[in-house]
Amino acid sequence: MELGMLRGLRSLAPVLDAPKLEELVLTRDVPVSDEDVERMLAHPTLRAFLWVALDVPLHRSRPVLERTDAALERARSVHVDTWLAERHGLGGPRADDPPTPAEL
Repeated sequence: MELGMLRGLRSLAPVLDAPKLEELVLTRDVPVSDEDVERMLAHPTLRAFLWVALDVPLHRSRPVLERTDAALERARSVHVDTWLAERHGLGGPRADDPPTPAEL
């Protein structure tokens, strides 16, 4: 699951309630509480996390990333076409799509 810039969000709890959540990618300013981090680390199926914290002060993002990096794999942000191709053999990138950062 990928979430981005949700400054008004009070908690990631509804997302972390997903019983089959495997990866979580946060982009930009998404509030993450200590309780959210505890729930991520205790989640039975969450294996990967990434926070692209471009506009988030280090005093907020660093403690979260230090704890999650030690326990979870690093997730990657993937376009839906690529995800479908990898998981189900559907879609896939088109010839005119720009290269992904990993391809540069």
